[in-house]
Amino acid sequence: MKRTLLLIFISSIAISVDAQITKKIDVGGHKIDVKIKHGGPIPVIFEAGLTKDLTCWDPIFNVVGSFTTAVAYSRAGYGNSEEGPFPRIPSIIFNDFRALIDSLGLNQPIILVGHSWGGLLARYYTTQIPKRIGGLVLVDATHGAEDQTLLESDSVKWGYYFQGYTAAIDSLKRVKAFSESVFSEWDAVDEICESGGIDFEPLQLPNIPIVVITAQGGDSSDPDIQHTKRKNQAEWLEYSTNAMWIITEKSGHDVMVFQPNLIIDGIEYINKILLAEQSSGN
Repeated sequence: MKRTLLLIFISSIAISVDAQITKKIDVGGHKIDVKIKHGGPIPVIFEAGLTKDLTCWDPIFNVVGSFTTAVAYSRAGYGNSEEGPFPRIPSIIFNDFRALIDSLGLNQPIILVGHSWGGLLARYYTTQIPKRIGGLVLVDATHGAEDQTLLESDSVKWGYYFQGYTAAIDSLKRVKAFSESVFSEWDAVDEICESGGIDFEPLQLPNIPIVVITAQGGDSSDPDIQHTKRKNQAEWLEYSTNAMWIITEKSGHDVMVFQPNLIIDGIEYINKILLAEQSSGN
């Protein structure tokens, strides 16, 4: 009897380990680091913000992976992923994303979760393959017109701020603290924000469930930033008849650290909608 219980215990450990898989996937001449946990039929893909790799989703990954098929990955040049082609602009980054979901066989509607710069990328991906994206969770996502809006509110204050920001980035480039991919993406963000958008802006989203999480606390507590975020991020809600807007004053920009439950709630909301659609045959 004791031996049987021991075997059952060992088997349960093996099943638990097998439920979370880490591997490298070739996306066209370079490999990216991917973590997967199978816990439900609806796939959820996490798109990290600037400078962050797949580990930024650790506070919520296992929970989300218990009721969905959770997929976190590091973009080319981040974490344990190899460098990819340059420049790291949205259209090139999208090629990696498309190759990833094709390799994993994720053809059914996907819930795409994007934080910050990853939120802008998630919106872009959705415009490129709208039939494969079933829902969006935009976590304090980059809009594209932030810099212009802030400069219009107070050109002196935010002019000095952006000058200091640029100087800090230039210093980091000399130190080589991050990979060339990070700096290439940084340049892409700067170009987008300085121009007030990109050549595909505004991004016309399909009518799919959308959850927008807007952080108003911590490093986002400046009144100008709060107003800008509410104004810009509210635009995304207009595309969906199944939209949820979560505004939090308890969280700074990294919501997955301060209030991870908000992201989990957003994913659960869309997951239930997609499961209901599947069961009804829509």
